[in-house]
Amino acid sequence: PALKAQGYEGCFCPKSRSKPLPEEERKHVDGCAIFFNKTKFGLHKEKFIDYSQLAIANAEGADDMINRVQTKDNIGIVCCLDIKEPSHGTRHSKLVILNT
Repeated sequence: PALKAQGYEGCFCPKSRSKPLPEEERKHVDGCAIFFNKTKFGLHKEKFIDYSQLAIANAEGADDMINRVQTKDNIGIVCCLDIKEPSHGTRHSKLVILNT
């Protein structure tokens, strides 16, 4: 609420351990977040990454790797923002931000 009052919006991705929890309890699980000033940027697209699921899907028989990452709860978030007023001389109107 404090950031929203200052003109910010954000994207939040809770850690994967929140999936089996009831909706009310999910709010208390940590994760990754990206906040941006909504007068300067607009959210174009967001993508959440669960590194454990990604590793398992691409392990191809690497049981040691699966055993290592399965116990981790690593996630990431990627936001593509529209720049509402690009600077003079700027050709691109998008900004990509990643957080893990």
